[in-house]
Formats: sequence, C-alpha cells, structure tokens
Amino acid sequence: MILTNEEKTKVEMAVRAVENTTSGEVVPVFLLQSDGYPAAHGRLAIFMALITPIIFYYSNITFSHPLWPLFVQAPALVLGYLLAYIPRVKRFFTLKEEIDEEVHQRALQVFYENKLTNTKERTGILIMVSLLEHRVEILADVGINQKVQKETWQKLLVPFLSQIKKGEIADGMVDMITTCGVILSQHFPKSDDDENELSNKIIVE
Repeated sequence: MILTNEEKTKVEMAVRAVENTTSGEVVPVFLLQSDGYPAAHGRLAIFMALITPIIFYYSNITFSHPLWPLFVQAPALVLGYLLAYIPRVKRFFTLKEEIDEEVHQRALQVFYENKLTNTKERTGILIMVSLLEHRVEILADVGINQKVQKETWQKLLVPFLSQIKKGEIADGMVDMITTCGVILSQHFPKSDDDENELSNKIIVE
C-alpha cells in the first residue's frame, strides 16, 4: 500500500483547504510506477547471462561437458529477468530518457482520463508522484499556464523529491499542495459562485 487511510485523509484535507482559497482544482495522484519498463528486464537478463559464465571461468570450477556455459546461462537469464522486479534494481537498469518519457506520458494520460480539462476556467492542476522512478510531474491546464509560468512549478520539485526519498510521501504532497494553493490563490482567488468541479479524492494506483 502506498498510503495509509490516515495519510490519504490528510492529503484530501489539504486539497479541500486549498480549494477554499482558489478556483483552481488540485488533483493529487500517487502511482507505484508509470510503466513496467520491459527493457530493464531484458538488459539485466542479458547482463546476467553474459557475466555468469565469466564468473565460473575465473573461479576455477571445471565442467566436463563442453556446453556448460549454456547450462549456467539459462538460469542466469531467468534470474536476471526476475531481479529486475526489485524497484531499486529496475531503476538502475532503466535509462533516464526512458523514465522521463514514460512518467510524462503517464501524467498526460492521467490528466485527460480524470477530465482536468473540463473545468469552466480551465484551472485544473495535476500533481503526480511516481514512486519507482522518484519522479513528480505537475501539469496545469491552459487557464493556469496563461498566468503562471511552468518554471514556477518546477522549482517546487526539489524539496518534494527530497521528502519522497526520505519516505515522507504524504507530508511532501501536503506541503506541495499547500504551496501550489498559495500561488493559485494569487491568480485565481475563489469567487462567491465557485463550484467544486473535480473530486477532492486522491488517486492511488
């Protein structure tokens, strides 16, 4: 489980508190990972299959059968593939470019699937955490982008990522939501006829 029920409640309360000050609609998302990264499994499987015979060769273990490298390579290949399911290992064998692309594409998918473009003033903003990759994506709709530069959100990521690496995931999200709320309230103050157009429920996958 990514978050406990208590942590989910804490994050959702932060969303409600922020949306009492702004017409912006904040949607927090937590993902275990943005993609399965099959290439990482392939890379580690091949690496294990290549390195294992070398290790046996230099350990002075003798084999009577001439096909002994194949006998050790096959299980090593399978072992390498399975080891890539360990998050830290998978991250090590995944290229930075792959991670950046997959996390961004997943953020776009979540953004449109949850209808953040459907608010009246186009003031939806997605804050997505992808834990495997240690990545955070902030996507704002066009109404926000017209008044707030994208670099503003990017500057908030460093302290948030630091909290994620420490395991302070929920607290980091609450701090991020609160800070975003301060910025949004300056440009999009809550009006008397403002309606809650998107759910305050946290999305966890």
